[in-house]
Amino acid sequence: MTRKDNKHISRCFIRKLWNEKNKHIIDELITDDYIDHTTPPYVSNEELQGPETFKRVFTAIQDVFFDIHVSIKDQIVEDDKVVTHAIWECTLKSDDDPPVAAQVVTVRGIGIDRIDGGKIVENWNTLDVLYRLISQLELADPFIDPDTPIPPAIPCDPAAPRPCRFGRVCRNRRCVKA
Repeated sequence: MTRKDNKHISRCFIRKLWNEKNKHIIDELITDDYIDHTTPPYVSNEELQGPETFKRVFTAIQDVFFDIHVSIKDQIVEDDKVVTHAIWECTLKSDDDPPVAAQVVTVRGIGIDRIDGGKIVENWNTLDVLYRLISQLELADPFIDPDTPIPPAIPCDPAAPRPCRFGRVCRNRRCVKA
């Protein structure tokens, strides 16, 4: 495959998966022995291998966000690796009643895809901001078992003008869902 082909594979995967929500692209462009090296500290790489795991992660992320749109700003290709600079615009789902204005979070990131035989074999990302956001909002982390406890609530000062964000309230010096 040429560098241009590899760039196209990476670009196509991002566009179809995240912007078009086409989960079937995982089967088309991810190898059976795929490894995602962007793991939270409590998950080993072995737990993020293969297309089926990727599909579970994708579904879990879609459950947290109303919409995700990824804009590719630049790509650099070197041998079998494609480096992508992207901007993620994530619209949070709201469980407030009545619904409040949508919260949009913008995240910049760099991703590296290693491509072999026309498919993505490995991936590295710098989207650790997403993990911090999930933890801060007390949302379930898509990379851990649903029965694993959610990290502790964020501390707050009830005397502060806005002690908590994202529709949370300060109770017992912790930001919790209202």
